[in-house]
Amino acid sequence: MNQVDPIMLQSLTKMGFDQNKSIHALKQTQNRSVDLAIEWLLSNPDFQPQNQTFETENEKHGKIVLKTDPPKIVVPVKDVKDVDNEEEKKRIEEIRKKNVEKLKKEKKKKLEEKQRILKTIEDDNLRRKTLFTYENQENEQTQVDDQKQEKPQETETKGEKTTIKFKFQDGREEISTFDLDNTIEDLYDFVSEFAGDSEFFLIDSVPPRKKFTGPEIESTIKKAGLFPTATLHVKFI
Repeated sequence: MNQVDPIMLQSLTKMGFDQNKSIHALKQTQNRSVDLAIEWLLSNPDFQPQNQTFETENEKHGKIVLKTDPPKIVVPVKDVKDVDNEEEKKRIEEIRKKNVEKLKKEKKKKLEEKQRILKTIEDDNLRRKTLFTYENQENEQTQVDDQKQEKPQETETKGEKTTIKFKFQDGREEISTFDLDNTIEDLYDFVSEFAGDSEFFLIDSVPPRKKFTGPEIESTIKKAGLFPTATLHVKFI
């Protein structure tokens, strides 16, 4: 006896195909698929088989298995007289179309699932790439910060000083460096060395050309905004 897939046979009989024809179709198509068996049945509508028997994989190897007969399609007597080959062809064609449509839907579903998995993989790769870039940038920033900390203390000291140019009315210029914590009064003391006994006041060269007199001379250079460089005019009274 030739082996026949019982599940495929059951599917064909449920669709309304004759059991003996279905057995023969499965043998002819070597149990490759239900669709191929249906195609064979459609191509051979006039085939009249002898009574067929089939064995399952378990029977082939001598295993005892309880078998149930595949369901039979019961057709009313009044319909049997009216059924001819052409009508059977149409009915089988409709069944085939339904199966083809079902296979298309299953194929589409599998394709969508595959695309979803690929999208998930793509998103995961993008996330990993972004994380890798972020970690590299963070490491680079850490290296820059470490280099800044390793610079000599002199660099920080430079930020606490300012260079001021003093312009006199006679065209002379004097330049000196001061700590930002020095006061405007310290600037007056510096200019006094060049002004002698003459009275004078200091004016910022930057508009609105602020005059540093009165209580303002007690302000620090930093508070007056005279850094990192500044130019002051010396006006004699």
